[in-house]
Amino acid sequence: MHSKDTIVAPSTPHGYGGLAVVRMSGDGALRVANKLLPKTNTTPLINRFATTLLVVTPDGDPLDDVVVTLFSGPNSYTGEDIIEISCHGSPAIVSSLVSFCVEYGCRIADPGEFTRRAYINGKLDLVQAESVASLIHSRSLDAAKLNVRLVRGSLSNKLVELRSKLIKALSLIEFELDVSEDELDEERLNTAFSLLVSVREIFSTLLKTYHDGRIITSGARVVLSGEPNVGKSTLLNALLGKNRAITSDAPGTTRDTIEAYSVVGGVPVCFVDTAGIRETNNAIESDGVRRSIEEIETSDFTLRIIDNISYPVDIINVKTLVVLNKSDLFSQKQLKLFLNKHNNVVSISAIREQNISLLENKILSGLLNDKFHSADIYLTTSRQNSVIKDCHGGLENILSSWNVLLATADVLAFEIRDVIDNLGFLMGPTTPDTVLDKVFNSFCVGK
Repeated sequence: MHSKDTIVAPSTPHGYGGLAVVRMSGDGALRVANKLLPKTNTTPLINRFATTLLVVTPDGDPLDDVVVTLFSGPNSYTGEDIIEISCHGSPAIVSSLVSFCVEYGCRIADPGEFTRRAYINGKLDLVQAESVASLIHSRSLDAAKLNVRLVRGSLSNKLVELRSKLIKALSLIEFELDVSEDELDEERLNTAFSLLVSVREIFSTLLKTYHDGRIITSGARVVLSGEPNVGKSTLLNALLGKNRAITSDAPGTTRDTIEAYSVVGGVPVCFVDTAGIRETNNAIESDGVRRSIEEIETSDFTLRIIDNISYPVDIINVKTLVVLNKSDLFSQKQLKLFLNKHNNVVSISAIREQNISLLENKILSGLLNDKFHSADIYLTTSRQNSVIKDCHGGLENILSSWNVLLATADVLAFEIRDVIDNLGFLMGPTTPDTVLDKVFNSFCVGK
């Protein structure tokens, strides 16, 4: 499928730089590119060769010396003819190039339209397209590595394999419906059952990867909580390696949440410094306490900070790590006794930046499963997780009701077909426009 429109957009961020890229896609891309060149130009554009050329204004005045690369369809990113123009990184030059392209017949691309055309023309499936957006927004090297694997088809190839097994199981059931007059062939039914079991198990394994995939790709939200003046803001500064939050000996200095981003062991983390939790009659501080509690409830992980070895450690869960701050104020004997009694507490001194690396390792362990990096394939978006969960649930219902469904094999075939259709929401064939709009509207216009 080729759109009638030829689209254009800058593919590099707005601003000044050494280079900028303007990209066109569509059947008219080569024609528009030739209009940008002097009438005396005799240098042909060769597929996948970069050519240094002068581009001119509609009046024939020189605009810029550029590098033009032609990617002929269908062997291009979008499946259409693509022209990429690398010019000097002046906003005036970029804006002029785009304007001239529009004057010569292009239209400005919608957000994500280049990748949307790649999807429509069969160059990418929807999982790969989503991963392109995630790759662009990667905030850590691990996130980039994970999304590159997805763009290159690691998850897509597995889903193709699973769909093939589902189709084979369906074909065995439908064959029996077509040819069997009395009893259904037990061997074929057992083969179909085994195929469905194997697919269900792989769905189950994929669902277990979503937590880590989401954390690595989208980042984690880690809340620093505790009573006033236990050193939450000082710890935030120590974790960031810079003074982001105001610190003071006066309790209640922080009255609203403060967010700051960092990368911990390859995981993008948003640290949230919260107001000290205590009873107060001050309306502003009370609202800060309310927000603190809300942040704790929605966080991926919480650091509960204390500064007293007599403080009761009583609300420990898998999402909470108790951190004893100001450890430099206690004797080694006091610390040893306390830590022996509470072996799941980390002692630090935020102001002296002691044991911060140990704390970061504990945070990482709390955010990711022990077997992180053991899988090559991860689910990374809530949409992927939701579809696979629906497919898994559909197979669970089929397998648990297998003997009942065999009495009405046509219903069994319908249920299997429904799982295949659900899987199509990930891979593309049955994906409605509303889903496509949601996926591609998050892209920049040049991608």
